[in-house]
Amino acid sequence: MRFVRLSRRHISLNIHLVSATLASIGTDRALLPGSPACHQISQDSGQSMVTQPDTAPSTGPDPPTARVRWIEEAEREPWISILQEVDAEIDPDLSNLPALLGRVPLAIWAAALLQPQTFFPRSHPHLPVMASPHVQLKYNAGHGASLLLRSVDFVRQTATWLGSCGITVATARGMDFGIGWGRLARLWLKYAAPNALLGADAWKPSLDEARGCNLKNPLLHTGAVLAEAPAESLDFAWACSVFTHLDREAFEACLLHLGRSLRPGGALLFSVRPHEFMGRIGKPVPQPDEPFVFHTHPTGPAHFGNTSVSPAWVAAECVRAGLETPCLEWSPRDPYQVLVLTRRPQ
Repeated sequence: MRFVRLSRRHISLNIHLVSATLASIGTDRALLPGSPACHQISQDSGQSMVTQPDTAPSTGPDPPTARVRWIEEAEREPWISILQEVDAEIDPDLSNLPALLGRVPLAIWAAALLQPQTFFPRSHPHLPVMASPHVQLKYNAGHGASLLLRSVDFVRQTATWLGSCGITVATARGMDFGIGWGRLARLWLKYAAPNALLGADAWKPSLDEARGCNLKNPLLHTGAVLAEAPAESLDFAWACSVFTHLDREAFEACLLHLGRSLRPGGALLFSVRPHEFMGRIGKPVPQPDEPFVFHTHPTGPAHFGNTSVSPAWVAAECVRAGLETPCLEWSPRDPYQVLVLTRRPQ
């Protein structure tokens, strides 16, 4: 995928997430600072990053045959034998799980977690489980293998970004801000024990769902508008599909205090919506240079709705919050979740 910089007068859309480029995009390759395909966003130049051409991709589920092949791969050798060996050694507190999973690809681990009783007959009582399809749809607008593929992409991009920041995932302390029922935290067990990842959420029912899914991570109930840093000296934090729903007060407060939760050099990843998303939910598509757009849910919680931002605005907000000017990343599997990658200066 090729990013280009255009002046405002030449831009018709902030970010075109395009199907015609998908064949040339390696979804396992993150776009990192300094690479030819990634540029920092100028916060005051009026420039925007777009991809070419401008045909929007489908956001529907993958073909069933593709999903079946991916899930069934975990049932084949050598993975089935390796997973049996892992099952025999897992400690109840899961503290040794990252070491055991060193030989297991992230996607195989994820596929096995779809059926923990099948793949881990001895240790499955200690492992997290998937939320019900109803809960998955309620929280994530997807469920099962299709949702899991999106989750794997996010976790892989996270691990790659942390590595580019010089952060060792095996020893890092982090936070899943907006943990929900734990769809990402459960996958992170490949890299770190539960006590290395704090789960935070402003909605108590989310934490109840996480506990109900047997998540062993420490959990923290926060306010919807953070008034202080929820943690200290973290190596990293992520917030997937959180800032996509916050009004401006909550967005700015949460970004500020998440940044303050990091140690110098600590990394932050969070997702935002491009303005094009508003058209997908029947709302007017804002002008490309519109900084921030929020549509509340009439019956939803305070500070919660649908949010889209311009790249220039989110770049300026990162700097205002004491973070570095960010880069953008995205996955073809979840094209209307644009990842913002930044860190706290050393």
